[in-house]
Amino acid sequence: MNKFWGTEPPQEVHTKTNAIRYYEQANYIGFGRPDYTDKETDEVKPGKTVMLSVENLLAADKEDRAVALTIFKRLVFLLESKKNT
Repeated sequence: MNKFWGTEPPQEVHTKTNAIRYYEQANYIGFGRPDYTDKETDEVKPGKTVMLSVENLLAADKEDRAVALTIFKRLVFLLESKKNT
Protein backbone atom coordinates (compact mmCIF):
# COMPACT_ATOMS: atom_id res chain seq x y z
CA MET A 1 0.00 0.00 0.00
CA ASN A 2 1.52 3.30 -1.06
CA LYS A 3 1.24 6.32 1.23
CA PHE A 4 -1.64 7.90 -0.68
CA TRP A 5 -2.97 9.49 2.53
CA GLY A 6 -0.02 11.89 2.40
CA THR A 7 -0.54 12.90 -1.22
CA GLU A 8 -4.24 12.55 -2.03
CA PRO A 9 -6.70 14.76 -0.16
CA PRO A 10 -9.67 12.62 0.89
CA GLN A 11 -13.34 13.35 1.06
CA GLU A 12 -13.95 13.46 4.80
CA VAL A 13 -16.75 13.13 7.33
CA HIS A 14 -16.08 13.86 10.99
CA THR A 15 -18.46 13.25 13.86
CA LYS A 16 -17.94 13.38 17.60
CA THR A 17 -16.81 9.74 17.68
CA ASN A 18 -15.93 8.82 14.07
CA ALA A 19 -13.95 9.88 11.04
CA ILE A 20 -14.48 8.52 7.53
CA ARG A 21 -12.01 9.31 4.75
CA TYR A 22 -12.51 8.28 1.12
CA TYR A 23 -9.47 8.29 -1.15
CA GLU A 24 -11.04 8.03 -4.59
CA GLN A 25 -7.87 7.73 -6.68
CA ALA A 26 -6.30 5.16 -4.37
CA ASN A 27 -9.58 3.25 -3.96
CA TYR A 28 -9.49 3.15 -0.15
CA ILE A 29 -11.96 4.06 2.57
CA GLY A 30 -10.70 4.76 6.08
CA PHE A 31 -12.87 4.28 9.15
CA GLY A 32 -11.40 5.68 12.32
CA ARG A 33 -11.54 7.43 15.62
CA PRO A 34 -11.77 11.23 15.64
CA ASP A 35 -8.74 13.41 15.04
CA TYR A 36 -6.76 14.47 18.10
CA THR A 37 -4.16 17.09 18.97
CA ASP A 38 -0.69 15.76 19.83
CA LYS A 39 0.15 17.24 23.24
CA GLU A 40 3.88 17.46 22.48
CA THR A 41 3.72 19.05 19.02
CA ASP A 42 0.24 20.64 19.10
CA GLU A 43 -0.29 19.00 15.68
CA VAL A 44 -3.73 17.64 14.73
CA LYS A 45 -3.42 13.97 13.79
CA PRO A 46 -5.90 11.34 12.63
CA GLY A 47 -7.18 8.88 15.21
CA LYS A 48 -6.58 5.16 14.85
CA THR A 49 -7.89 4.18 11.45
CA VAL A 50 -8.67 0.97 9.59
CA MET A 51 -8.36 1.13 5.81
CA LEU A 52 -10.70 -0.81 3.53
CA SER A 53 -9.42 -1.55 0.03
CA VAL A 54 -12.31 -1.04 -2.37
CA GLU A 55 -10.36 -2.91 -5.05
CA ASN A 56 -9.96 -5.98 -2.81
CA LEU A 57 -13.61 -5.81 -1.82
CA LEU A 58 -14.62 -5.82 -5.49
CA ALA A 59 -12.35 -8.84 -6.07
CA ALA A 60 -13.92 -10.81 -3.19
CA ASP A 61 -16.16 -13.78 -3.92
CA LYS A 62 -19.80 -13.25 -4.79
CA GLU A 63 -21.12 -14.11 -1.31
CA ASP A 64 -18.77 -11.68 0.45
CA ARG A 65 -19.63 -8.91 -2.01
CA ALA A 66 -23.33 -9.58 -1.35
CA VAL A 67 -22.82 -9.21 2.41
CA ALA A 68 -20.80 -6.01 1.90
CA LEU A 69 -23.54 -4.65 -0.36
CA THR A 70 -26.18 -5.42 2.28
CA ILE A 71 -24.12 -3.56 4.89
CA PHE A 72 -23.58 -0.51 2.68
CA LYS A 73 -27.22 -0.45 1.55
CA ARG A 74 -28.30 -0.46 5.19
CA LEU A 75 -25.94 2.42 5.92
CA VAL A 76 -27.30 4.38 2.94
CA PHE A 77 -30.86 3.69 4.10
CA LEU A 78 -30.07 4.97 7.60
CA LEU A 79 -28.36 8.09 6.23
CA GLU A 80 -31.20 8.77 3.79
CA SER A 81 -33.81 8.41 6.53
CA LYS A 82 -32.07 11.15 8.57
CA LYS A 83 -31.39 13.64 5.77
CA ASN A 84 -34.50 15.74 6.42
CA THR A 85 -34.27 15.81 10.20
